[in-house]
Amino acid sequence: MRERSALLFCAAIALSAPAAAAAAEEDLVARALKAVDEGRYVRARELAAAILTEDPDSAVGEFVLALALHRGEGYLPIALRHYRRARALAEGPAHRPRPGFRELHERILANECVALADLGLYEELLRANALYRELYDPERFSADVWPLMKLGRIDQARRAIAKALATGDPFEEIVARNGECALDGYEACLAMLEAVQRVSGLSPGLALRNAAVSALMVGHLDEAERLLVESTAHPEDDADPWRDLTDLYLAEGRLGEAVEAARRMIEFGRRMPPRQRQYVRAEQLVSAGQLLLLAGHPERALAAVSRAIAQPDRASHWSGTPEEIRAEGFLLHRAVLLDLAERAEEEAALEALPRSLAARLRAWRRRVEAWLAGRRLMPLLLRGGLRLREKRGERDRPELSGPSWLTLDAVALLGPGPTRSLVAEQRARDPDGAGLIPHRLREGLLDALECEAAALAGKGRAALRAGRAAREELPRGLRLLRARLAARMAEAAWESAGPATAAELFAEVLETDPGALRRLGISLPVRPGKDPAVRRLLSTPRFHAAPDSPFALESRGERVCLSGPGGSLLGCGSGRDDAARARALLDAVFAPRIDLSQQDLETLDGTPVVARDLDRDLLDELTGPAERSP
Repeated sequence: MRERSALLFCAAIALSAPAAAAAAEEDLVARALKAVDEGRYVRARELAAAILTEDPDSAVGEFVLALALHRGEGYLPIALRHYRRARALAEGPAHRPRPGFRELHERILANECVALADLGLYEELLRANALYRELYDPERFSADVWPLMKLGRIDQARRAIAKALATGDPFEEIVARNGECALDGYEACLAMLEAVQRVSGLSPGLALRNAAVSALMVGHLDEAERLLVESTAHPEDDADPWRDLTDLYLAEGRLGEAVEAARRMIEFGRRMPPRQRQYVRAEQLVSAGQLLLLAGHPERALAAVSRAIAQPDRASHWSGTPEEIRAEGFLLHRAVLLDLAERAEEEAALEALPRSLAARLRAWRRRVEAWLAGRRLMPLLLRGGLRLREKRGERDRPELSGPSWLTLDAVALLGPGPTRSLVAEQRARDPDGAGLIPHRLREGLLDALECEAAALAGKGRAALRAGRAAREELPRGLRLLRARLAARMAEAAWESAGPATAAELFAEVLETDPGALRRLGISLPVRPGKDPAVRRLLSTPRFHAAPDSPFALESRGERVCLSGPGGSLLGCGSGRDDAARARALLDAVFAPRIDLSQQDLETLDGTPVVARDLDRDLLDELTGPAERSP
């Protein structure tokens, strides 16, 4: 999760209409300016075309056309071209406004700054900001904070923050503290929220969302949820708290609530203006893909994440580099492909020869695709992406973005040895009291990395030791991460600590997130019965025979069932033949522990729909009849 910029405050200033626009007579120019002031961008574009037909060198016509393309349609590069032409027409020598064009020139320049920020053209943005300060607002320092931070010029960004705070202007403080929030984390984000709440009538939605993300990063899960829920009551085009709630609920294993949040996320995204949608669509698809994967629909998860990768979000208003921001999609893509490969190998074990060969070929192809997906992450990992960012001002250090239960997949890419060396190096460093991550959480995350690396290296006792430490230190709310650690520990414990310890851990995984065994390629040890369906199941990657296991595969009438320690029933499968019974058991045992129907997850894979406000039928599909919009 990453912080959003506070560009909306600059945008509000840029959209304010100058007094000169209110012409006494209702001529074409006045009507065009009025249309953009009222947000009627289709009409504004029509009027701009009429103005430019009459006068191809009209600065107002070019400006109105640029605004319509920028705000109304999201065509950012084309809009910037028209802003530049409008400014050139309104300027004289040395970029000074021509006589009578001062207020129009100010408005053009302010909106051009927004477009430059949208496109991530930071060097040009800094020059435009300097010109704006020189001509119109000598104390507008906050606009430099975000571009300087994105350019990695952290010391200069901090000096701009100090200048902005020294002005005493509340809006300067808010925008400056937003950049400080991205640099310094939790405390700075709370300071931004306090600054917003001091300004009467200003929506706190974005500040609440950024504070929630920072709270989550320091392990304050309950506070993060409270702030995000509060943010949903203050909807803004520049922040989507529903996406963050979806991710939070997934991390906590609350799939039912994640489904509801995802419905709201998709609805919210489709209502966003085209300009803002360019910053959230891919991340929404990634969150939807994570939910679809955890809910047992990997094919649909693949459709969602493939679209996210093919059409990435613009990264200019998110803290972090495009490479860091897109890493979450690459991680998910690889995880989905590996899940599909495991399923294909299960199918190959259950099918007759021709179909079995086709399934094995499909599994091989998915693993090759997963390998290729992992290669896209290697540059980031080799530059230290798995290191925890534990000190203020370390924005120049690359960071792997993604949920904790998924980022551990990167250990297999970097390698167990390099990962353990990285953990040892970080432990040797002294945070000298300036850590962004609380010590206990930091140690838990490092232990989680070590557990994963030791398990992959076949060092069972080390994996158990690190896993126990991590589970002791990590917040209990991170149920998916804890379940993943339990899966790795269970596999290690079977060899080094005995069946009783392993059984307890396996039982926790099957209760919390049974799909983790499939995603990690782990086989459950079972006492085999003599049923033919049991023999088929033992040929799959999900089970292997272990006479002393407390888990048992056995026939119960016309069903084949898996029982756990003490004889507890974990799942059964029935069908017309042995293969169908085995397949049904796999579906029952490794399904999520909540009823998630296909209808519940409709449209979350990014299936195209009519690009307009949601009609009632689609709202019913996403949120249910009880949640109709007015």
